[in-house]
Amino acid sequence: MGRTVRSGRRFGQRGDARHQPAAEATHVRFAGEDEIARWDELILLSPDEGTVYRGRANIDGMALQGARPVYLIVGGYAVTAFQVDVPLVGALWVLFGPPVLDVHDLIRSGRAVAAFGAENGITAVRVRSQLKANADDAKLLRAQGFTRVPTWLDDSSVIVDLRGSELDVQARFKKRARKSIRRAAQEGVTVERVPATDENCRILGYAFGQEIVPASMLTIPHSGPSAVVLH
Repeated sequence: MGRTVRSGRRFGQRGDARHQPAAEATHVRFAGEDEIARWDELILLSPDEGTVYRGRANIDGMALQGARPVYLIVGGYAVTAFQVDVPLVGALWVLFGPPVLDVHDLIRSGRAVAAFGAENGITAVRVRSQLKANADDAKLLRAQGFTRVPTWLDDSSVIVDLRGSELDVQARFKKRARKSIRRAAQEGVTVERVPATDENCRILGYAFGQEIVPASMLTIPHSGPSAVVLH
């Protein structure tokens, strides 16, 4: 899912970027066309080194699922966001970022993005930083009006060893998994490799899109937008 760029570095790889000062987020704007054209390169300049979720490959995949990419420059750094329209609620921005190194930068950046979102008709803003969970930081965020919400995407990965026969592969699974596979086969479930056509991608995107923004995850402000945070 990651993509290499001309610098030879990958998202999250340690390098000079982590030594740059964190963004103060005193100014937020939409990225220009020239910046969007080299988005992956800009993401690598983030003080937290960037992630694959902010890169072009993930942006293209999320767009197929119905989320509209929003390219922001926050305090001079590239920030990837997605706009999702929720019926009876309004438009929500989901940020994979902002790229910060401490909770104080996160608070400043979150507020700046929330204010900018309000100017552009956004109901609520959700931010997701790379900061490690910390009880003191969580307390400070709550005191500053941030609310922790459930995960927006299931970003877990599963690696399956496919060597050997079908029985060999299933033998490596836990008993519960093997039972589920047998039950699926009995009920007529089949797996078929299909080409990555536009139609098949639309079907996949539609299937995921049905649960892309459950109403329970939203924090709806009483007046103006809010910034919600998930570590």
